[in-house]
Amino acid sequence: FRRVLFRSQVKVYVMFFAGLMAIAQMTVLPGALLLKCFPDRDRNVVESIAYAFGLSLVANAVLVSLLVLLHSYTATVVWWIIAAEVVALVWAAIHNRAGRDTANFNPGKLHAIFRPKDFITSLAVLFALATIFVFLRFCYQNWDTVFTGIDDVANWDRWACEWAAGQFPVPTWWYPQLLPANWSLTYLLIGTVDVKMFAKSVTALFPLLTLLLFAGLAARHKRLSHLLGLAVTGWLFLHYLGPAYMTWGYTDVPLAFFSFLAFYPVYVNRFLAPPAVPAAIPIQPLTLPGKQKPSEPLVSAPPNDIWLALTFVCASMLVKQGGIFALIACLAWLAYIAF
Repeated sequence: FRRVLFRSQVKVYVMFFAGLMAIAQMTVLPGALLLKCFPDRDRNVVESIAYAFGLSLVANAVLVSLLVLLHSYTATVVWWIIAAEVVALVWAAIHNRAGRDTANFNPGKLHAIFRPKDFITSLAVLFALATIFVFLRFCYQNWDTVFTGIDDVANWDRWACEWAAGQFPVPTWWYPQLLPANWSLTYLLIGTVDVKMFAKSVTALFPLLTLLLFAGLAARHKRLSHLLGLAVTGWLFLHYLGPAYMTWGYTDVPLAFFSFLAFYPVYVNRFLAPPAVPAAIPIQPLTLPGKQKPSEPLVSAPPNDIWLALTFVCASMLVKQGGIFALIACLAWLAYIAF
């Protein structure tokens, strides 16, 4: 009897560890690696977390679809991928002398917004902190719960179970599959579709990170309006959606998160950035005819903020069909900035 009890306890611990690793794969590991392709020394910790979270979800959706297409979506393959990502992140941390990539992690500016200098700013900071704590409590309450809504039980979670079985879900009625594909990672790694807590735990992160992005804006430019926007957005979430709807598993809040995330990098780099100091005009040396250097191309590659915006706005279409409106708005905005 003791051996049976010990084996059952070990099985529970192994399942719990596998569930935590599945959450890490959904939220951190691939996104942290991809974020190194978009360096920005002014990026604060909130922006790094939100970007890594969004990029991880996109990478997993593509990865799961590709593995299912190749009939290779198994726990063994996913564990090897996770191990490779961990090794790559550890190598990157060791390679950096400070153990921290300063191009993707700059917490210094975030501290400044929580040091108010007058009464109005202090009041805004208190409202912002209270709002963040409320949504952190929602994340805590959402832990160890299961899907209970109609659509998430009958459709979204059912599609995730079909992904975990190595099959393309049918019928989907043209609903995008970014979230179900990510949820399937938890079922695949823990070896059962009966434990829902790990997949559902991610749902509460979308409203929290949406609010934290306002704190990232305040850290960038120290504007009082951004802290007030954090509190007002939190009130709108609570008043019009409610805690239950935000954590049921519906895709409306994730769609809002990716749509906001698509506009965020361009907004902070093009509208909130300090004016650049004009550089001195270099004097071109005199060249003889016939020995002119080839002229440089007039059109350069899009900067990192544009690539991030396009990635996240395309991800919004993988969350729900309404992402097409975010795509149209984002492309129109980028065209306005460019021309």
